[in-house]
Amino acid sequence: LPKRSAVLATRVDAPYLEEDRKFVAAALRTPREHLTLMMVNEGQRAVDLTVEFTGMPATARLYRYAITKENEDKCDVDLRPRSGINVSNMFSDSILPMSIVVYSTYSLNSSDPGVIIE
Repeated sequence: LPKRSAVLATRVDAPYLEEDRKFVAAALRTPREHLTLMMVNEGQRAVDLTVEFTGMPATARLYRYAITKENEDKCDVDLRPRSGINVSNMFSDSILPMSIVVYSTYSLNSSDPGVIIE
């Protein structure tokens, strides 16, 4: 993520039991208004959730990247967006157990350089 990215207020509504609450999320906005949402599910079951942004522009196209338990200990994971959605300030998703999901307005493939400066 580029330097000087701002942390956005992010609320995640996910119905799960207190003992299963091993889910965290953070959203960032870059100086040029690109958005990235990172979600980590350390729990042993999938989480169906709704994500709501505060400070989201009217509409944005978010690309979904995911690493799951089946990718553990693999060195040849092809990390590229598997899908894209148009969102305004809210969307729903299901996050697999033991996984990391990133939504971003950046569409980058595994071979693309990352973005650190805008």
